[in-house]
Amino acid sequence: MKAKRLLALVLAFIMVFGFCGMAFAEEAAASGEYKYVSSVTPGKEYIIVSNGHAVQKKDGAVTDVAVTVSGDTVTLNSGTDASSVLWTFTEAGSDYTTYGQYFVKNGDDYLARTTGTEYYLVTRTDQHRYGAWSYYNNGTAFRQYSNASYTFYTYADASGKFVVVNSPSSVPETPVKLYEKVGGTNPEPPVPETGTYSITVEDISKTVASGDTAALTYTVTYTPVDGTAQTVTDLGGTAAYEIVSGNAIGRFVNDSFVFNGTAGTATVKVSYTWTADGAAKTITGTFSITAEASEINPNPSGEVVVIAGSDFQAVDGDEASSAIVSGILEQIKKDHPTANGFIFCGDYDKHLFTRNVEVSLNALKSTVEGFFGEKLDEVYVQGNHDNVKQGTSGLSGPGAHDTENYGVFVIDEDDYQWGYFIRENRIKQTAANLKEYLDEKVEEGYKKPIFIPSHVGLQFTTRTRNDGDGRYARYIYEVIDAAAKKGLNIIFMYGHDHSQGFDNYMGGAAVYLPVGDTLNVAKTGSRTEYIPETLSFTYMNAGFTGYYADWEPETDPDLENSGVDKTTSMTVFTINGNSVTVERYNAEGRHNLKSAGVHTLKHAAREEELGLQLFTQVYTSPQTIALNHVVADTVTVDAAVNKNPEVAVKYDGNDELTTVRLYIKSALPIANIESVNDFEYNSADGRIIVYKADGTAIDNNLFTIKYQIEGLPSDGVYPVDLTIIQATVDEQFAPVGAIDGAIILDNTYAKGDVTLDGEINNADLIMIARYLVQLVEFNAKQKEAADYNDDEVIDNVDLVLIARALVAPAEPAALA
Repeated sequence: MKAKRLLALVLAFIMVFGFCGMAFAEEAAASGEYKYVSSVTPGKEYIIVSNGHAVQKKDGAVTDVAVTVSGDTVTLNSGTDASSVLWTFTEAGSDYTTYGQYFVKNGDDYLARTTGTEYYLVTRTDQHRYGAWSYYNNGTAFRQYSNASYTFYTYADASGKFVVVNSPSSVPETPVKLYEKVGGTNPEPPVPETGTYSITVEDISKTVASGDTAALTYTVTYTPVDGTAQTVTDLGGTAAYEIVSGNAIGRFVNDSFVFNGTAGTATVKVSYTWTADGAAKTITGTFSITAEASEINPNPSGEVVVIAGSDFQAVDGDEASSAIVSGILEQIKKDHPTANGFIFCGDYDKHLFTRNVEVSLNALKSTVEGFFGEKLDEVYVQGNHDNVKQGTSGLSGPGAHDTENYGVFVIDEDDYQWGYFIRENRIKQTAANLKEYLDEKVEEGYKKPIFIPSHVGLQFTTRTRNDGDGRYARYIYEVIDAAAKKGLNIIFMYGHDHSQGFDNYMGGAAVYLPVGDTLNVAKTGSRTEYIPETLSFTYMNAGFTGYYADWEPETDPDLENSGVDKTTSMTVFTINGNSVTVERYNAEGRHNLKSAGVHTLKHAAREEELGLQLFTQVYTSPQTIALNHVVADTVTVDAAVNKNPEVAVKYDGNDELTTVRLYIKSALPIANIESVNDFEYNSADGRIIVYKADGTAIDNNLFTIKYQIEGLPSDGVYPVDLTIIQATVDEQFAPVGAIDGAIILDNTYAKGDVTLDGEINNADLIMIARYLVQLVEFNAKQKEAADYNDDEVIDNVDLVLIARALVAPAEPAALA
């Protein structure tokens, strides 16, 4: 998605309950009226109202004040200072990301994101830190997601007062509305009870190419009981559109329809909603769309949409499973009318080989194609409940299933098994096959995303401790990790970890770990030991569509209510030229990509024993994966020989890069930076700006970093960390990721150089003599250097040989 700032609209606001004991001076009454609006325009002023009360900000506190609401207008009562209730939604600067598209301001007091993902309510008298607040466009409440210690929500109660609760279930559906400052008097809308309303929309029929847009023109008509129909110019409402039958030939953008370039017809329902007399009013109508394609293009705006899920296993069978999938797909289709691919990570039989896999798989396939047609690129992975031969009964089979727009390498359960049925050699062969596939992608410079769907995950859990599940995951992990570090864009999806919620500590039914997060991977063959690995690829569950966990409240009384996310969901990947947007959906709409991990009674003691820490990070939908990268090389050097190793930094994308700003961090000091392109370098903070003065594309080789090695540091890996601040691709801001490099010190020393200073002299003889009388200890390198005749023993013979070499240097040889 190419954009300078394409973020979801989030309007943030904090309400602090009560007057805090401060007295307010009465102000003069405000003049003018304020009209209801359904959307926000940055820079304009609004009153925020619920049940006759407006949000007021005065002297560092937030409270409510009574106003007069009549129809779609609001008038301030006597004694209310207009400036205290007028709020401005202002677009944020370029440094603001996930939640920061809008500020809300009132005078000198404002809500602003200043560090990390937190917001601060900055007032004249105080600074309150409450986490991230959002204004919900559905008009229900101002809500806060949880911070480290508590969660609370604000809403208007029955009396119209703003109150605070700590449970989302107790927040009623009380409308929160915005009224725009317009001045003067607005005409009252007709009273709906005295007549009828209707809506008409012009039918659309045209020849289209992909991306063509047609305005959806609707007319609202009001007919009094005893009067002539009249066109209503503005009720202050909004229209929503939905395809109710026919082909899905495009998508709605506000009051326009964007065609995907394919021929087809559709019947569309339009629903117009406005507010009168304090209540919501809705009228509906239908119109038809007929499109004749001038150029077939199944991908609207060049986007490629791939849907993923796992575990078609409702307890009540295929019909119940189809109902769950349908409920999720209905929500997906609202935002993604067309799809190109479908990937399912296995298990079509809930009851362990008792149902016909082919029948269940066809039920799933029919459900998906009922929403998105039969021309999907579909991949069906074998699961552990699917007791059929690989590649039969509609299963796709292992190995490559690439499409024109993305790569796919399937890992069936037979090739990477769960639990007691693990065959190490089979898994090693799977890793070898995967390596061959990925090596070819590296060789050709493949920049499209690569999906690796597997029924069984790679993570270490208490199930690994119980039955060995995942104890050979490292064979597969290391192959993926190595390929990702060479620039491949890999997304690993699993589905298997559903039984009793073994991945609750990671996020339950919603697990998503981006590049840079940590994944626990078992030491090869071990059931009890694991290594926390830093991910160089995206790791996630595809989403469970049948069940997540078999709850057993009698034996696990706190399991069901432990707070674990057990929502059935599916994932949507939208592939653009520069990035992949990732979203998770449930039957109500977008869902967390990753929820907070929890310990449950069933697993807590064992997880504590194994040292498994909770993955508390939460990732909401959507998240973005960059497809283009700035890559730092990894080089191996001998510090005794090379005191100034060089690390090349390159751009590996196919799209034209014109500007990149980044920071460089390293454990070794930077001595110099040389660039084949124009650049600026701030040595104080490690910031690099690479650009072309004439605006043309930057060469793939950006610059070279030269490091200074002082003394002889120990062998090891010294990271070279790159952090992208901003990148411009094709003259637009676009996601560009960073692949870190490293300097690996692998020092070799001459025989006899036990001081490891690069020279052989009397100091080495003294050091060995001290070692022989146990006055000093040697490390592995020193022992190797001291064993001059390679007989695996350090003794007086080595001491004599080194002494002779100092007098008459010769090849090491054993004494006669």
